[in-house]
Amino acid sequence: MITILTPVESGQIRHKTPRAQALERIRGKGPKYIRDGRKIFYLLKDIEEYIEANRRNPDGTLVKTEKANRGARGTKRGSR
Repeated sequence: MITILTPVESGQIRHKTPRAQALERIRGKGPKYIRDGRKIFYLLKDIEEYIEANRRNPDGTLVKTEKANRGARGTKRGSR
């Protein structure tokens, strides 16, 4: 089942105001979103993925997850 959230509902999960989320969208940051006319929506799974992708260790480094490691196959970006 797909759960669709409004910016208010998403903000309650992420502790962000709708305005702060709007600024994230303007800056190209934050989780994926859906625009339907002038309305904005978020999928719960996208919010959860965004939170997981931004988890940090106590030393400030990103927590490595299975999804993050799938793309890394030992090749450097830009090299041929």
